[in-house]
Amino acid sequence: MTIITGSGNCGNSPKNRLAEELTIALAQADEAEIRARVTEEVAWRRVGGETNKGADALLAAVEALGPARELIIEQALSHGRAGAVNGTLRYASGEEAFCHVFQFNNAKGARVAAITTYAIPRP
Repeated sequence: MTIITGSGNCGNSPKNRLAEELTIALAQADEAEIRARVTEEVAWRRVGGETNKGADALLAAVEALGPARELIIEQALSHGRAGAVNGTLRYASGEEAFCHVFQFNNAKGARVAAITTYAIPRP
C-alpha cells in the first residue's frame, strides 16, 4: 500500500484535483483510476527514457515500475489546458524527485491527453 501525502491545495480547482488524483493513481499503479482519467490515445514521455503511446502502453509502463511505497505531493497546479504536479516518489529500489506535466484534452480538463515526466533519482 502506498503512503500518500497530498498537496492540500486542490479544493477550488477541478483540474488541480484531476492532476493530483492521476498522480496518485500512477504511484499506486491503479489501472481503473488511470483509465478513468486519461484518453485512449494518451502519450506518456519520461524525459531521458521512452514515450508510451496509448492507454495500454501507459499501463504496461506503470505496471513495470510497480506501486510506489510513498508519494509526497508538494504542489499541484493548472492553467488553461496544462497542469503539473511535483514531489517525491519512494520505491523499494530508491527515491526520486519528480514533476509530471499534464496536457488536458480540453479547457475543462475532463481527461489527460499527454504526460511529460521529469524524474531525478535521489542518492
